Amino acid sequence: MATIQAAIQQLVVTVAAVTGMRNVPTAPPDNSDQFPFATLIPVSGKFEMAGGFLTSWHDVEIHLHVERKGMAMAYNQIIPLLTSIPKAIMQALYSDAAEPNWEGNITYVWEPSSWQNTPTLAFIFTIEGVKVQDTLT
Repeated sequence: MATIQAAIQQLVVTVAAVTGMRNVPTAPPDNSDQFPFATLIPVSGKFEMAGGFLTSWHDVEIHLHVERKGMAMAYNQIIPLLTSIPKAIMQALYSDAAEPNWEGNITYVWEPSSWQNTPTLAFIFTIEGVKVQDTLT
């Protein structure tokens, strides 16, 4: 059975393997002192039923945080991850024939942010169109 939880777990493993990542929990933590860290959250999607299958497409956000002890230091720590995280995801989703499939883009925004009162720099990546298919039986 394919689920969005399984798809997110596959993405967690992929992002956690990227050089420089210290913490990629399977659910958003209340706090983290291991920067850089990322959380993955399904933020929107749609469901369709056809031919005995329930097919869903999900947009999954990756919130990547680097502690902002100094702007230049945080910037230099986060910038290499701008390319390496999407590259790792694209390689994993294109090379793996198992669920989930992927039918979209990866977009991002950059912003000063915080996590539990700790100032951070953050990239928010959106993986568009993570496809999950399951039988209705």
